[in-house]
Amino acid sequence: MWTYQVIRNQIKKVDDIQFQINRVDRQIRALKSKQMIAPSLTEKLTINAKITCLISTSRKLKINYIAIKSEVDSNV
Repeated sequence: MWTYQVIRNQIKKVDDIQFQINRVDRQIRALKSKQMIAPSLTEKLTINAKITCLISTSRKLKINYIAIKSEVDSNV
């Protein structure tokens, strides 16, 4: 699963920040579509847990965007 720390470690350039945010948001949309057509409640709940985790990750990336950018800029 994509957690904030895993994604944060993949960011090496400033352009990677927005790319990762978009990637997580696309994954959220894909899982929401998958959740709607899931045949059982168990599958829907499992997918919902993944969506919740990804939403949290997306929010953390967006909130910490400037801090991550500053950190990446200072490493370059």
